Amino acid sequence: MLKKQVKLLTFDQLLTGFHINDPYKSLPLYVDSALFYDPAHLCLEVNQIRFMRIDIEEGTGMKYINLRTTSHIDREAVHVR
Repeated sequence: MLKKQVKLLTFDQLLTGFHINDPYKSLPLYVDSALFYDPAHLCLEVNQIRFMRIDIEEGTGMKYINLRTTSHIDREAVHVR
């Protein structure tokens, strides 16, 4: 259950708040190093976000939106059985 005072922001509001402009809005979104397939359904509280920026992948040179949250999970340490 959400608290009444919690203000959730949509993906478009996050892009605007972090000054990510139109040419970059269609880039792939990675949340805590995992590809997020449907950013239209992303809603986060501002205090959950450490940073949001455009980064470049080292091997391919591909640009992407990198969103890091305060509850970051180290993907390499997670083991799925």
